[in-house]
Amino acid sequence: MSQCLLWLGLTLLGVLQTQVHGSGSDLIPLPPLDLVPVQAEFREDLFQGKWYIIALAGNAVQKKLGSINMFTTTYHLTEGHSYNVTNTLIRDNQTCSYWTRAFVPVSQPAEFTMGNIENFPHIKNYLMRVTATDYNHFAIMFFKKTAKMQNKETDYFKTSLYGRTKDLPVKLKERFIQFANMLGLTNDHVLYPVPTGAFCLSIPSFLMPPPMLPPAAHF
Repeated sequence: MSQCLLWLGLTLLGVLQTQVHGSGSDLIPLPPLDLVPVQAEFREDLFQGKWYIIALAGNAVQKKLGSINMFTTTYHLTEGHSYNVTNTLIRDNQTCSYWTRAFVPVSQPAEFTMGNIENFPHIKNYLMRVTATDYNHFAIMFFKKTAKMQNKETDYFKTSLYGRTKDLPVKLKERFIQFANMLGLTNDHVLYPVPTGAFCLSIPSFLMPPPMLPPAAHF
């Protein structure tokens, strides 16, 4: 199983097998986390709901190797101020699959770590940070994972541009590219998922299947 597919959260479907690579030695290094902004006065209730992935970039992503279908991420806020995060992923035959993870808050608002991480011994840490959002239109996310494979630890990071709709104004896409470049990524590390007419992407979040956390063996 590819470390990079695992990191992008799409291993169950294998939809990024041709877009990611990297053994660790050839990856762009993780930027200092104090350079990554955090959304001020984060409103966890306003952030929940469905987001389309408009663009993504990471140190294990290569644009030249192909394209992927657009997918969605839906945040369900729990009573414990955690999120159950459900990805709706589209296979090439336009069938839909769902996959959910839990993210729990840390001491800093707008920052979360993956829940039940002890179930995944190869993952040393997994951080999610909301760097900027207006809640109604866009969000720019930062993710960082340290994985241990064959007694070697490797840092993977990515950033995603979320939209409440399937497209966003050019100025927001340019803002995302500037942020990715600030992280040390080039335009060759950026992917723009292709919009699809799959029905499941149009289902309102309140009608989606209830979140079901996968067993550890599926991660």
